[in-house]
Amino acid sequence: MSSRFVIAILTVASAIHIAAAQSSAPGSNLKSNIDTLSSFDYSSRMNAARALRRATPAEVVPALIEATRRHSDEFVRYRALIVLTSFNDRGTPELMRTLLQDRNDRVREVVYRWFERNPEPALSPLLLAALNTEQSEFVRPALVRAVAALPSNDAVRRALVAEIGRGFDFFRSAVIDALGDYRATYAVDAITAVALADGPLQDDAVLALGRIGDRRALVTLSTLTNTSGDVAAALQAAQCMLGDTCAPRIEWLTTTARSQTVRPEAVRAAVAALGAIAQQDAAARTAPL
Repeated sequence: MSSRFVIAILTVASAIHIAAAQSSAPGSNLKSNIDTLSSFDYSSRMNAARALRRATPAEVVPALIEATRRHSDEFVRYRALIVLTSFNDRGTPELMRTLLQDRNDRVREVVYRWFERNPEPALSPLLLAALNTEQSEFVRPALVRAVAALPSNDAVRRALVAEIGRGFDFFRSAVIDALGDYRATYAVDAITAVALADGPLQDDAVLALGRIGDRRALVTLSTLTNTSGDVAAALQAAQCMLGDTCAPRIEWLTTTARSQTVRPEAVRAAVAALGAIAQQDAAARTAPL
């Protein structure tokens, strides 16, 4: 092999290496990956998010904060905030506070979900006030859960109990679910009233009573007879969660979930009921002694 040919190969290899190094410079990669968070191609935006999560926090966190605050693409703002929450950055709480009333409803949803996991009692007045103004169908449930996660006080209790009977069924269902998940014993009477009434929220209310765990609800649940498939499954799960002969109820739900002759809606209800039992059991196993 001639020396001239070897030199040519080395020159090309060096040029390729330099180009690759330039294209992988931190600044250019961060901007490109952040911009790609709104790509219509699923794999592209997922790969961009993955690359950002693997980047050095000192470099990527400021870029994500800037994108969340000021990027011209509203979907990028939303996705950048989601990626940012995967970093345990000390500036995240302050950023979240500034975004509580953001114009982007997707951003507000992320903010409320973050405050559900990281409750701040000082924000109670702002969150309670938002219950009177927030109307986005996918943001409001996140707001309700953020309120339910707050330390219980009279204002929080009154607001959430009032929400049980307020607005569209979709919103009311989210309130009932949140109260069940947070074992809101103060809401038992209001949820019991829903559980006793035929309607689309009856199964949600029955399951919530089981999750709350107040055994007084067993008297109420025992009066429910000739229930529909959805409510019947919720009833079996609730009675199990309240300690009333669990094994045969789980067997009934399992048989229903596996059946190929019952309605698909009944199968889904049975699966959801089994999931509620499993969730409660997992919570009990991990609860501090």
